[in-house]
Amino acid sequence: MCSTSKTGDMLKSIGASSGSDNNSGGGDSSGTFTILPSVVQANQDDYILIDVREKDEPEGAAQSLPKSIQYSLGHIIRDAADKAIEEKLGSEHKGKKIVCYCNIGYRSSIAVRELRRWGYEAVTLQLGITGWTNPAAVSPDYVYLLLDGHNVEKVTLVLSVINGAIANGMSAALILMGEGVDLVKKDTDSSAIAADSMVLGKPFKDVKVLLNGFVKKGGMVFCCKSCVVFRDLTFDDLASFVEPCQAPDVSRMQSTAKVSTTA
Repeated sequence: MCSTSKTGDMLKSIGASSGSDNNSGGGDSSGTFTILPSVVQANQDDYILIDVREKDEPEGAAQSLPKSIQYSLGHIIRDAADKAIEEKLGSEHKGKKIVCYCNIGYRSSIAVRELRRWGYEAVTLQLGITGWTNPAAVSPDYVYLLLDGHNVEKVTLVLSVINGAIANGMSAALILMGEGVDLVKKDTDSSAIAADSMVLGKPFKDVKVLLNGFVKKGGMVFCCKSCVVFRDLTFDDLASFVEPCQAPDVSRMQSTAKVSTTA
């Protein structure tokens, strides 16, 4: 085991952090060092995805996520202390944030704790592969439930607020139910959606700009499955970034969020 003072050079390399900030923004959960899959997916070149599961996981285990490195928990614990992390990850990943994952996040949280103990800026993928493949299973910090997708002022203000939440380092989700679903419905003759033509006017940004910016920053947009079906629509009729959810998902996300608002 090497002392912390001897790892100074190592900490300047891949994923190293010189501060003690629990929240580096972009969707990390303060204090828990987790990050939502949507944030990683929106900016994947900024992260190193590390699968901390064993190579010989039981048959039927989920496959590794795209562009990830297999690096088991035991090896991470050993190599973090022995200054061998860089050799495993390679110089092409220098400066990127480390995101560890497993099936549901237990082993990856242990790996992250160990990496951060040695100074690495590492976070765990919330709910691991489960969260990656089932976005409605995650727990964002900020949840906004929108029931009206036709009121331009209301839509503009809601999107302004949730973009502000992301700017303040929170993960955020916009849930559309009832007439809110109409906001992301495609036009019959094009791929444009209703939001694209909604403009409140200065000093506010157009709804299209706000919505696209929210998604590009890792914000999640959900539509109630039952509300979509009730309107004789399918998810093919909606914007490509929309994910399905159901009432129990909405209830859980609202109850676990730091902030939950309905408009």
